[in-house]
Amino acid sequence: MKIMIGLMSVLMTFGALASSGEAKHFNIADGVDSIETVLYGVQTHTEYETRTIRSTCYRTETTYRTICTTPPRHPYPPRHPYPHPRPRYAVEPNRYGTVCQTVPHTRTVAYTCTKTERVPYEVKDYDVEARVSIDIVNASEFQDVKGTLSAHLYGDILYLKAAGSSKYFVMHKDKKTRSHMSGGIKFMDVNYQVELVPAAPILSTLSLGTLKVENNGLEFDVGKLSDLENLSFKLKIVQNKILGSDPTLIDRALLAHEFELTSVGNKTKARIDFSRLNLNVRGGKFDITAAVEFKGIDQLLNNVDFPNLKASRSLTYKAR
Repeated sequence: MKIMIGLMSVLMTFGALASSGEAKHFNIADGVDSIETVLYGVQTHTEYETRTIRSTCYRTETTYRTICTTPPRHPYPPRHPYPHPRPRYAVEPNRYGTVCQTVPHTRTVAYTCTKTERVPYEVKDYDVEARVSIDIVNASEFQDVKGTLSAHLYGDILYLKAAGSSKYFVMHKDKKTRSHMSGGIKFMDVNYQVELVPAAPILSTLSLGTLKVENNGLEFDVGKLSDLENLSFKLKIVQNKILGSDPTLIDRALLAHEFELTSVGNKTKARIDFSRLNLNVRGGKFDITAAVEFKGIDQLLNNVDFPNLKASRSLTYKAR
């Protein structure tokens, strides 16, 4: 079944002259294997101009004031026979008995000034017309497909999103684009290849049991494996810092030959042999983290339906 037009169309604009475009949304259900639509947009670029504007500036002014005071006189003569020490002043009293001193006074004064600033503005490059076709290559294999697939055009940038399909990963497999300019319009013909991948088998694998180190290797349980090529196993080992050395021994995804998987009932036992990785996990304290994750996350169109596609466990191991 082919859908020729969007069931819902939304025009998105970003400023009066900024790059803009459309987003069209389509319901995908049983039997829908092809979608075709046309999206329109405007491509712009940003330029800057220097403008002089009136503004308010501030300066600091300092003035000086003379303050005079009359020091108090002692009402009674001193009782001790020796001379009473004279009081000390910042300025000696004058003949009238008054003490004067000059003190600074600072204030902030506002005044009108001009400033220059760089102001951005948008310049139109061309209009965009994108003819989009989307093929769901294996839609006929499944009978319970539900969700929404949308095509988004922003300027001349086109991308897909999906949502509402919790049973399937909607995967972007391929994209072919042809484009040409004519009369101030960029014409684009874009074909997407999309594939549905059942989510349940992969989600059941995204769990890790307790980690343990035995026989110079790391062992743990994961869910039952049905599709290993969609999964990635990662290992990170950090040794307590030794002066002058790098404490991280490994932090990367493992290759297929660097770990072993053995099915036991509904579980799969995983083992990572340290010697295969040339790791010396002896004579110290190590923080070990193992993780399993869905490695097609970059091609996943409905990632909003699956916020967590990774499981990990950590262990602090003290080796003899």
